[in-house]
Amino acid sequence: MSIKFNYKKYRRLLREIPKVYGAKASIVRLKLTDFIIYNHVELFAGPNVNFIIGPNGIGKSTIVCAICLGLAGKPKLLGRASGLKEYIRRGCHQATIEIELFNPLSVSGMERNYVVKRVIQEAVSKEKGLKDKDKSTVSSEWYWNGRRVPEKEVGD
Repeated sequence: MSIKFNYKKYRRLLREIPKVYGAKASIVRLKLTDFIIYNHVELFAGPNVNFIIGPNGIGKSTIVCAICLGLAGKPKLLGRASGLKEYIRRGCHQATIEIELFNPLSVSGMERNYVVKRVIQEAVSKEKGLKDKDKSTVSSEWYWNGRRVPEKEVGD
């Protein structure tokens, strides 16, 4: 007995998915750890329009910054801070942004959603001289579906 794959039905299903689940690569989930004011937060987005509302100082702009930086945006674009160090929560040496993007094939079980992760790390080293100074460097590690990748691969 052979099973035939119904391509017409499959293509029709793919056209209907955005109406129910959202458009391809739309944000499904945002997870922040030690990012600006957030110790740990995980937000889930619906398939349609999502609003972030609340009083001043609660972190609405921080969420927008996380989305931009998590999808390979540059800090200068945001106009909030000139370097990545300012995006690491005070008292911490690392911040993590994880964004889950919708993959239409995940509905059928053929694949999983896309997950992009940016780990911003501050490395502090002592600089020897007349006065010992702390010298810090900030770097980012990028992951696509759990696999470490260069930034260019995320930005494309």
